[in-house]
Amino acid sequence: MRYNEDSIQTLKPLEAIRLKLGMYVGSADNQAVHHIIKEILSNSIDEFLAGYGKKITVKIKDNNSIEIR
Repeated sequence: MRYNEDSIQTLKPLEAIRLKLGMYVGSADNQAVHHIIKEILSNSIDEFLAGYGKKITVKIKDNNSIEIR
């Protein structure tokens, strides 16, 4: 396989995180998933305390996905 300019992909920002999670949190195992959830929740709390929002909602869905708003 040759590596050239045709091998380079441009991803949308959120698509890049979804496809290359290990680049952002070190791996893609359960420990990394827990870490990123804690980071998102921590950032949400920081934003709330700074006055950017009125509530934080955390939902654990039936399919084991998590929604933080």
